Amino acid sequence: MVTLGKEGTDAARRRAAAVVRGQGPLGKLFSDLAQRYAGRPGGYTRVLQTRRRMGDGAHMAYIEYVARPGELREAMPTPKPEIVQAEAEWARQRAGLATAQQMLRRQLKAGPKKAASAQKLATQKAGSISEAATATATASE
Repeated sequence: MVTLGKEGTDAARRRAAAVVRGQGPLGKLFSDLAQRYAGRPGGYTRVLQTRRRMGDGAHMAYIEYVARPGELREAMPTPKPEIVQAEAEWARQRAGLATAQQMLRRQLKAGPKKAASAQKLATQKAGSISEAATATATASE
């Protein structure tokens, strides 16, 4: 709905009016919320899980707009790009290690010669993963 409000065209207003009932909420959507989230590409709401309801055990939650006065919880800071990049590299290498371990298992079934070469490959992969973990720890400090 906020995306339609940001669009601001008559067609968007008609599409939003099919869902939002009443001129008050519709006007707020196309004026206040559209201005507040004009520079934001998405992620306009936050869901905060609270408890389970007594009786039927249903999950309860609050839903709120982000970047507004009086928020229940402030927005979390965005992580630094170099930390995100180091974590992504570690995950890629970790996936490579899993593949190497699978190869080792297959090679063990095939015979001892192939198992030795697969073990060497798995050891190399493990060494590069520990280097990536060290780089991530250093970057976070």
